[in-house]
This record gives sequence, structure tokens and C-alpha cells, in this order.
Amino acid sequence: MCDNVQVMKSYTFGLLQTTAFKGLKGFTTSLLKPYGLTTYQWALLGILYERKAGLGTTQLAKELQVSKPFITKAVQTLIDTGWVEKSDVIETDLRATRFILTPATRKKVPLIEKQLKLEMKKVLSGVSKIQLFAYIVVLKYISEKLSDSVDDSAYEVRNT
Repeated sequence: MCDNVQVMKSYTFGLLQTTAFKGLKGFTTSLLKPYGLTTYQWALLGILYERKAGLGTTQLAKELQVSKPFITKAVQTLIDTGWVEKSDVIETDLRATRFILTPATRKKVPLIEKQLKLEMKKVLSGVSKIQLFAYIVVLKYISEKLSDSVDDSAYEVRNT
């Protein structure tokens, strides 16, 4: 692998990027396994934690940048396992169902978040705060610049 980014080939950069993504995703997946959660379910719980009034399927799909059928399936799994429930607030639009965290989940999310951050901090102990900050800024920039190029095909529910 080339250490000089000035002469790094695009395919080498692509491989590095893929390896980093797989490593981070795999590590996060292993940390979430004891809770029976996937990374997308964890992201969904995080969004609902921040939005106490809850969100509907369409809003969740937009937030996670996935299809509505994918969200429907993910939310149903979280309902079945007791993480999420339907809001009992009556909406003016009867088609709009809001999903919220259960009271138990509302207490668990900060504890899980603390544990995940602690474990991630251990793994990234050789990375300075400024390097990590720069990495996050670059990720945000790339995400915004290339948001129209995202391939969501892996997160669509196919009718078979």
C-alpha cells in the first residue's frame, strides 16, 4: 500500500476506503451484537432518541437515506423486540404513524452510546483528536458532495 497520498492510485485509495469501511462496520456490528441490533437499527434508535416526538416512515427513510420498505421492515423488527413503539399521539393525518422509543429504550440508548464510544476510543487510541476531527469533517464534505451518487440498492426491499 502506498503511504504517499500524492501518488496513490485511485484503485489503491478505493481499496483503502473499502477496508476502512468494512473494519469500522464490522467493529460496530460486533459491539452492537450483544444488544441484538444492526448498525442501521442503532442509527434509527439514535434518530428517534433525538426526536422525542417520534418520526414516521417517510421521515426516517429520508434521515437514513434508505427506502421506505427498508424502514418499515426495520421498525417492525424493533417493535417486535421491544425497542420501539407506535406513538399514541393522534395525528391529523390518519395515514401518519409516528414511531417513538419505548421508555426502557430511552434509558438504554445513552448507556449503549457511552459503551460504544468507550470501545471505539480504545481502538482509535493512536489517532489524535485533531486527526479524528479532520476525518469527520472530510466525511461530511464527501457525503454532502456525493449524496446524489449514493447507491442505495443494498437497502431496498425487493419483491420476489
